[in-house]
Amino acid sequence: MPKTNYDVAIIGCGPVGATLANYLKHYGHSVAVFERYKDVYFCPRAGGIDDESLRNFDTIGIYDRLNKNGDFFEGDLAFCDKDERPLGAFNRRRLGDELMFEYAGYYKQNMFHQPNMETALREAYQDSDLVDSYMGYDMLEIEDLSDTAKLKAKCLNTGEHIEIDAKYIVGCDGANSMVREALGVEITDFNYSEDYLIVDANVADKQYLKSRFPDGAKFILDPIYAGIVGQSPHGHVRLDFRRHTDSVIGGEFATEEDYIQAGNELIAARNFDLDKLEIVRRAHYTFEAKTPVKWRVGRFMVAGDAAHLTPPWSGQGMNMGIRDAANIALKINLVLSGKAGASILDTYTQERRPPSLKTIKAAVQTGKFMETTNPILVGLRNFGLRLSGMFAPIARAQFKNWQNKPPYKEGLIGGRHKVSGTWMIQPNFADRFGNVQRMDKFIGLNFALLSTGMPNGKNVHRFMTELDGVVLKVGVDFQDIDGRFMAWCKENDAHSVLVRPDRYIFDAGTDGDALCASLFNELGNFGEDGLIEERSGRKSMRGMKIYNGINGALYSVYGLLGAFAPKIVFDANAIEQVGVHGSHSIRALWGAICTMGLLILWHGLKSHSARATTLIVALVSTGLVAARLLGVAMDGTEGMVSDQFGPLVIEGVMAVGGLLIWRNRTN
Repeated sequence: MPKTNYDVAIIGCGPVGATLANYLKHYGHSVAVFERYKDVYFCPRAGGIDDESLRNFDTIGIYDRLNKNGDFFEGDLAFCDKDERPLGAFNRRRLGDELMFEYAGYYKQNMFHQPNMETALREAYQDSDLVDSYMGYDMLEIEDLSDTAKLKAKCLNTGEHIEIDAKYIVGCDGANSMVREALGVEITDFNYSEDYLIVDANVADKQYLKSRFPDGAKFILDPIYAGIVGQSPHGHVRLDFRRHTDSVIGGEFATEEDYIQAGNELIAARNFDLDKLEIVRRAHYTFEAKTPVKWRVGRFMVAGDAAHLTPPWSGQGMNMGIRDAANIALKINLVLSGKAGASILDTYTQERRPPSLKTIKAAVQTGKFMETTNPILVGLRNFGLRLSGMFAPIARAQFKNWQNKPPYKEGLIGGRHKVSGTWMIQPNFADRFGNVQRMDKFIGLNFALLSTGMPNGKNVHRFMTELDGVVLKVGVDFQDIDGRFMAWCKENDAHSVLVRPDRYIFDAGTDGDALCASLFNELGNFGEDGLIEERSGRKSMRGMKIYNGINGALYSVYGLLGAFAPKIVFDANAIEQVGVHGSHSIRALWGAICTMGLLILWHGLKSHSARATTLIVALVSTGLVAARLLGVAMDGTEGMVSDQFGPLVIEGVMAVGGLLIWRNRTN
């Protein structure tokens, strides 16, 4: 008889759902996985995989299989103009091994074969009695009953209905997520929506494949046919191209013949030989950018595309989902094993949503960057890319912005050291017998305290006995054979570092016992019910506030230029994107107002005749402050983003300064 009670039910068995099932299996929890389709989708839908996802796959045991079968390869990323003339590139030659490979021991940019990867993920969890797969089942209903969650599903083959209870339900069910709908929360919409035609094909002619397709992916910055041409393992290629109203593929797709004609015209437009391509799929995609304001409500959680829709231009859509799975599995394990209360699950949103927002914004900006038709912006864009081809430091800076994976600022982190919340490096270690392995093999799926000294104390003992924490001392438990760990400790002024099972740093410092005590204190702050309480010792964010103050001042200068030469600074059409936080047109307008206002205040200090002007500036600035605070109040925590601090400070100074100068001149 099938089980009817599980620790976790996962809806959706794509890469994210299958990864989560594997993590929970390794943690020792019972899982039911539901998927509408019985078989793995025959065609790759994602093309790029980064070093963090490969590290996660190594943790759950499928990396070696993928590597052995050639299911991924190190890929370069190139930019070219509409005539496919090269502009710039992100590759090892330009970026260097330190940036592209050495941090975690895996290459940062890889092309992979998604069907083989999903097959490996499914087979990896099927060898365990802890995971039951319900493939070919349609979801009928989910319900949060407070003390448990209930799921009802129907077998599409037999029509049989089943009901199960689970402590938690995680929706990995994609863009049209049923679980996201059940959360009942607002959606942050970045107002980005572009239609693309997708063509997938296999190329048997290896010489043609090598000569006509990139060894990775190529962005084609064409005002009409903007898009990407990419190659993945086993001879698969993909073409993503924008449906522009002035192009041959701008019509409506009503029939299969429409897709065939449009796909053939697209291939011809990019000068590919149709007879060299075995077309396996033609599809119409609408790329969007959205995310719910909460990713967990009660016993429901979302991950992957259910939690964040992003255009593919940063290559991070699936990779964000893999990081979601590692994060949420850690939190669920802490709750189910009795090491923390249920409110720790709220740290999932705290940790994963802010960096995902930044990644989505970067992808949206990259999309606009690709798609712009403004001739001045096209010239500036192409010039900037050519600079990256000439100067490696510029290429490295552009690559870091393009990937945009910021650290965690809140959540299950100590917050007392500059590296807390960042992703831990992975050096190679040697054990006592001289066997060399990556650091993660020494740690396993556990908390780990790594130290240059001999950590001891009652909290270290508790860490080992109550959390099954791993304690490793360099020179005793492992040899730092390449010196990278010691160099990292010296660079960051840390003698000990406490690493979470998802390889993010809880905290670092000089006293390992104190780090363990801090972790227990943090875990103890999460009760069974209620909201996460504010804990002492958090970062003051002073550095972020100072940074944003400077950032605001720089945007003022930027905005002044925009006031006199708007075509140079921003695309006039960007005003249509006012829903996107921080659009260039709005920043430029605000910057121009603030810059000219500050100039007027300076003039007011020098001239008695400027009383009326300074009063106007003061009143306008007060209005700006009031409007900003009102917006924050209306948006709640969603509105108080770090970008607010700089503008708020400058507007406040203008308001107070204007009133003081006006009063002084009046007297």
